[in-house]
Amino acid sequence: MWARLWTLGAVTLVATVAGCVGAVPTSVSPEAVASAANGNSSQVFVQVSSLAPTYSPAAVGSWMGRVCAGRDVVLQDVASSDGVLKTAYLDVIAPYLPGGARACFRRAFVGTVDLPWTGAGSKYVEGIESSSFREQNLALSKSVAQAFVARYRQVKINWYLTYEADLNQLYYPSVQQGYVALLSGEMQALAALRPRARFSWSPAFWYPYSVYSTNTAGMTQLRSMLVDLFSRLRAASGGVQLLDLQDFVAGSACQPPGNRMTPSDVVGWTGFLASLQQVPDLEINVEQYAVNCSTGGAGPGDPYEVANREAFYAAHGVKLGPSFEVRYWMPLHGFAL
Repeated sequence: MWARLWTLGAVTLVATVAGCVGAVPTSVSPEAVASAANGNSSQVFVQVSSLAPTYSPAAVGSWMGRVCAGRDVVLQDVASSDGVLKTAYLDVIAPYLPGGARACFRRAFVGTVDLPWTGAGSKYVEGIESSSFREQNLALSKSVAQAFVARYRQVKINWYLTYEADLNQLYYPSVQQGYVALLSGEMQALAALRPRARFSWSPAFWYPYSVYSTNTAGMTQLRSMLVDLFSRLRAASGGVQLLDLQDFVAGSACQPPGNRMTPSDVVGWTGFLASLQQVPDLEINVEQYAVNCSTGGAGPGDPYEVANREAFYAAHGVKLGPSFEVRYWMPLHGFAL
C-alpha cells in the first residue's frame, strides 16, 4: 500500500484488478445521488505541477472561471520539484482567488512543493524519518511560499500542507516525530508570511477501518500519537484548522480485496478523528479518479459511483471537502474540459 496516485507522473500500483473502485453501500437513494452529482457542495483540488504539457494555461484559466462560483480551491502544489513557480498556470489561476481581479473562489488554500523520495521504502515512513529529507522539504517549501507571496501580493490565501501522510503509520513514534518536526517548522515559516492564514491538510488512512479497528492496542496507540501530533501543531502555530481526509477508495482500488477502503470504512475513520477533538473542521476529500490497474493510468471515475459515494458521506453527516482533482472532478459534475 505504498504507492501514491497523487503524483500523477510516477504511479506504481499492484495490478490485481482492472480499473475499479471500492463498492459503495446501496442504501443511498437515487435522489441523493442526483443531488450530490450537481457539485454544489463540492470543492476542488488543482495539482498545478502536473498540468503541463497536457493542459494549456489558457484551458486551465477557462476551467477556473467556470468552476469557481463560491467554492473552495486547494492548489496542492505551485512549483516544480526544483522550487520554480509554475507561473504560466498561476498567472491565470490567481485572478480567480480571493483578492484577485476576477475573484470568485470562496477560499484558497495554497500548497508549496511535492518532492519525490528516492530512498528506500516509503516517503511516508522512511522519507519522513530522514532529517535531511525533512530539511530539504522545509527549505524548499519556505522559498516557494516566499516566491508565491511576492508575486501574488494581492491574493488572500490560506496555506495547504503538501506533504501527505498515511495516518496509520503515525502509530510508530519515529514517524510521528518526523511529522511533528516537519509540519511544525513549515507552519511557523508560512504563518510568518501570512499571520492570519488558516492551515489545511489532506492525509489518508491506508488501512480499512473495519480491519484496523479490531486491533485495540493499535487503536489506542494511534489515538495517542495523533492527539499528540495535533496538539503540538496547535501549540507551535495555531494548528490544522481543516483536515480534508482522503477517502482513499480510488487510491486503494488496485490492492487485494481485503486492503481496499470502502465508504463505510471512511465514515468509521472520520468518526475516529472527530472523537479526538483536535481539528475544528473535518471534511472528506472524495477521490474523483479511477485507476486502470493494468496500466497504472488514471482517468475520471464512474459518474454514478462517485456521486453515490458523495451522497453516502453526506447521508452520514460527513462534510464534503476539496476533492482531488479538478481535471477529473469537472467531467463528473457537468463541466467539459
